[in-house]
Amino acid sequence: RIKLTDMTGVLASVVSAKDDSNVLWNYMISHYPVKDLHVLEKVMFMKAAIEQTNSSDEVKFKYETNALSQDVVLKNGDSYSVTLSTSELASLKFSNVSGEIKVISYYEQTQDPSSLTRNSKLGIGRQYLINGLAATTFHEGDIIKIQLTPRMDPSALGGSYQIIDYLPSGLRPITEPYRYDGYYDYSNCIWYPQKIVDNKLYFTVYKGSQYYQCGSSFVYYARVVTTGSFTANPAIIQSVTNPDDLNLSESTKVNVK
Repeated sequence: RIKLTDMTGVLASVVSAKDDSNVLWNYMISHYPVKDLHVLEKVMFMKAAIEQTNSSDEVKFKYETNALSQDVVLKNGDSYSVTLSTSELASLKFSNVSGEIKVISYYEQTQDPSSLTRNSKLGIGRQYLINGLAATTFHEGDIIKIQLTPRMDPSALGGSYQIIDYLPSGLRPITEPYRYDGYYDYSNCIWYPQKIVDNKLYFTVYKGSQYYQCGSSFVYYARVVTTGSFTANPAIIQSVTNPDDLNLSESTKVNVK
């Protein structure tokens, strides 16, 4: 079914059915055939999409914030991205626009977990382990294993899911940065985050995936660096296709002596 959908996406791209091809592309990048690859179909899709554009046209614009000013020229399918703080975003202005430009924005905002609508078809469990035993009381210098167990019911939305875990303030992650050649250490069930922002660790999982001998769980490690009492915000599991499709773990209070 996935391969047939891939070829339908290629056809939509060839005939410039933009609305359909965009939906099908999102499906292609979030679903994976079981027995083979679909890299060729992705390349065919992108080749057709690029050929539909007029590569001879340049796009120009200028953007300004309270901290910077930049002139940008794009051609041959180029794209440009910029990361802004909240204050910079509020002052963002565009000018001297030439050509057809599309803008995509992505941002995070703080929300009270109790205000979120939870999908019962999803779940995420979290445990803190020392020497294989669950614990919430630690000592400075301890190495903590954090075990995350995502759950996606058969009727849940297919594709990729983002998991965001929040470390308590007294812990720091011990982990390699995201590596293109692999997300995890198969033999030890260790999953490497795609990115770390302050105390937030971002992971990606796929519906139906099993992590070899680890079953449906994976782990990462953290070191205790500060004494005191801390609260870890709930971990989040969230569909990449539909970010409103989510659920949370419970928050956790930990004590460091």
